[in-house]
Amino acid sequence: MPVQSANYSQFKQYSTFTSIEELNLTIRHFLYLHSHELTPATVKVFKTISKYACKILGVCFAKVSSLSTIIGISERTIRRAFIILEQHGVLKRIPTQRKQGGDGHNLYVIQPYVSAVGSAEMSDRQSPSNQDETSPQPTQNDAEAISFKTEHSNREISNNVQTDDNGLPSSYTPSYVPETFRKAISAHFNNAKIIYTLWQKSLLAYRQSRLNAPIEGYIDNATQAFRDSVFALKTNRIKGSFAGYYYGTLRNVFAVEKRREVDYTPCWLES
Repeated sequence: MPVQSANYSQFKQYSTFTSIEELNLTIRHFLYLHSHELTPATVKVFKTISKYACKILGVCFAKVSSLSTIIGISERTIRRAFIILEQHGVLKRIPTQRKQGGDGHNLYVIQPYVSAVGSAEMSDRQSPSNQDETSPQPTQNDAEAISFKTEHSNREISNNVQTDDNGLPSSYTPSYVPETFRKAISAHFNNAKIIYTLWQKSLLAYRQSRLNAPIEGYIDNATQAFRDSVFALKTNRIKGSFAGYYYGTLRNVFAVEKRREVDYTPCWLES
């Protein structure tokens, strides 16, 4: 049944969040990790639709003409921004129909960062959570930015289909990826590109967690986070990218490890 352009009860079915906190988390993470890849106009468009996606959480139903007036940029520029945001997977457009017939305005639905991991904890030192989400800081490494890709990539991984790396098996994984990590991933996905990508996410999570020991000391944590992510994938709990879900899971695991480091008191001090 087509969505009516002014039927707000129908709009509610597209709500993607259960709280403002979840919505803000996605906004902050996306801008923190991707704003350096976007034009200033695209960032303005995303911030604006985010502000108008609070009445029905995640759903903005403002018209392009209204957004153009609010932001002060052309409708053409706004439509181009929507395309870019869709390509990043953080936005989905839903067409509507007028009651009297003909196309209505679109709904703009913000897609969750991760759906079942819970909030990916970020320490105050590196998180933009203490900033207005309209003033994000860019990530320092383009190659390590979290992907907000479509569910198609997840289906490829779930079915263990070789992706666009010409089917390179795990033995072609770069030598600097720890062997124990490579073996753990290749037991499920014999694909060098997937292993490399997940290792990059592991490095990003490790650096942002500011753990004391070398990353080699946390390989078991990374492989357990991977197994948890595979389970979530097989049970259809992942709506974003598999790599993004894995990253969020590992950040949670590393957050626990960091708290243990902070709370640890050497025995000689206790005595």
